[in-house]
Amino acid sequence: MFNIIKIFFVVGALSFGGGYAIIPILESQLISSELLSSDELFSALTLGSMLPGSVLVNIATLIGFQIGGILLAFFCVICVISSSFVYMSVGFPFMRFIPTNRWLNSIFYCLRATVVSLILYASYILFLKLEIHSINTSTIIQLLLIILSFTLLMMKQSTIKVLIISGVLGVIFLS
Repeated sequence: MFNIIKIFFVVGALSFGGGYAIIPILESQLISSELLSSDELFSALTLGSMLPGSVLVNIATLIGFQIGGILLAFFCVICVISSSFVYMSVGFPFMRFIPTNRWLNSIFYCLRATVVSLILYASYILFLKLEIHSINTSTIIQLLLIILSFTLLMMKQSTIKVLIISGVLGVIFLS
């Protein structure tokens, strides 16, 4: 139990770039410590992405509940959000110095590039979870949904609209 709390505290402290950027960290920590299987993690990620709110908070809640019930879910969420609370409480008075601080600007500039790579890696991991072993109707539909969703998002369509369209198409073509 303590191990999962520690993992979510570290993940919360290092969650630059949001919930999807931390997928590689969650994967390495939770699966290597055998707290979750790969399938369980990605099921929690899928469900956590569909629920309203922060993806990371949703994942912490779901995984904490799955492993230890409501009390562990509560502690996992507290661990995820506590570092952000501390960062903002301590850092807020110094926010006005960020635009003029060369060191901080350099750090944030490099962190942006790293966050992009983390999200790309997370996308790669999620793509591999599609388990495309052969070309069949389901595989073609998944690949077409990736292309359609990406195209709609590039056309500045609402993310909610894209998710609804994907869900409806899944019911129509895969039920």
